[in-house]
Amino acid sequence: MCRLPGDNLDHHSTGLYTLCFIHQGNQILLLKRENEPNSGFYNGIGGKISRGESVEDGLLREVAEETGFRLLNFELKGILRFIEGREGKDYLVFTYFSSKFEGEMLKYCPEGFLEWVDSSQLDQVPLVSNIPVFLPILEKSNYPRLITFQYSESGKDFRCTYVEEGRKVEQVYEESVGELSL
Repeated sequence: MCRLPGDNLDHHSTGLYTLCFIHQGNQILLLKRENEPNSGFYNGIGGKISRGESVEDGLLREVAEETGFRLLNFELKGILRFIEGREGKDYLVFTYFSSKFEGEMLKYCPEGFLEWVDSSQLDQVPLVSNIPVFLPILEKSNYPRLITFQYSESGKDFRCTYVEEGRKVEQVYEESVGELSL
């Protein structure tokens, strides 16, 4: 059997999720969450992959359920790994960008409010705390990136680790506003 990096993850305690940033010109569609986690904060579109569902099918389903759109193209930009400090749970979030879609945007989304935000104004809206960390890395990358976030026991501080130009980069963020980005 061929073993891949990350095969040592306990798949019984690893949550698998999708996250999509849908672009239209210089705007990004964001969801202002009404529910926990991250109530009141803006996030991309996505959610949990159902048992037996492929990552791509989970992405397409979540985008359709939350926006009403059918993606015509999408590109894997990264895999985000979140390790909770409190319970030690692992979450893998397959993160995509899309710029081609069809359909009419839902007037109501059960997860929160959908809003097109100008990419130059992202620092003006309350984003989930880790988005300003990973989104610029994914936007400038020509290949999918692996970025790990390890959260403290409080869930407010985190360490971000990734590889940039062949070297490991590690940054610590303290007293973050939002909690785990799922």
